[in-house]
Amino acid sequence: MTLELETDVPESRQVTFTLPPDTPVGRAKVLVTMPSDPLAPLPGTSDKFQRERLAFHRLLPELLKTHAGKVVAIHDEQVIAVGDERIPVVQEAYKLVGRVDLFVQQVLEKQPVYRLRGPRELRREEP
Repeated sequence: MTLELETDVPESRQVTFTLPPDTPVGRAKVLVTMPSDPLAPLPGTSDKFQRERLAFHRLLPELLKTHAGKVVAIHDEQVIAVGDERIPVVQEAYKLVGRVDLFVQQVLEKQPVYRLRGPRELRREEP
């Protein structure tokens, strides 16, 4: 699925997400492509991240039995950190393996779907 958004790109290049630094500022049309297969590779992510993401989904049935509701960090296709909140789990994982690509996710039977509203156009009123 591809979405086309039209927005004003500020100097920070942060709209609802951060655009690449070479994105021109000003009025722009932005195409956002969403994979139709939830396990399809995500654009702009490393092969290692993809492997860890697939490992999470492969391990999910067992994780639901042992870590339901917890947040887990996956590295080398195995759980290396577990906790109740994302940031402490990431920090613990980084202490163990350094700042490498990880997959961190809450263990839920059905992952929530987040609705991201399109960028809002802000207009400055002239005095």
